[in-house]
Amino acid sequence: MARGIGIYVRKERKKYGLTEAELGALIGYSANFVGKCERGDRTPPTRFMLGCSILFGRSLSDLFPDFYEAVEEAVGANAAASDALWRNQEDAASLKKMELINGIGSRAKSPL
Repeated sequence: MARGIGIYVRKERKKYGLTEAELGALIGYSANFVGKCERGDRTPPTRFMLGCSILFGRSLSDLFPDFYEAVEEAVGANAAASDALWRNQEDAASLKKMELINGIGSRAKSPL
């Protein structure tokens, strides 16, 4: 997955004519670190991905669509598995949890 993220970063960086060092300076990382992320040698941390999102003016789901979709599917699967824990409960906390889980489908970018 890290490789896929790096491909998107490199594409955006080159689109704006930035070097790895320039991108790194703008988002707070070294050129070496940017290169490792682009090659897939290093999984970019959240701060790196958010920095790219802010710099390039694109949402995380638009900037990293494959990664976003994989995480979205995992969250949906985890929510479906957790559904049984709260489905038959009627206390306020369980109802709130069910509200959250039931809303995942409507908030999802891709169908779950």
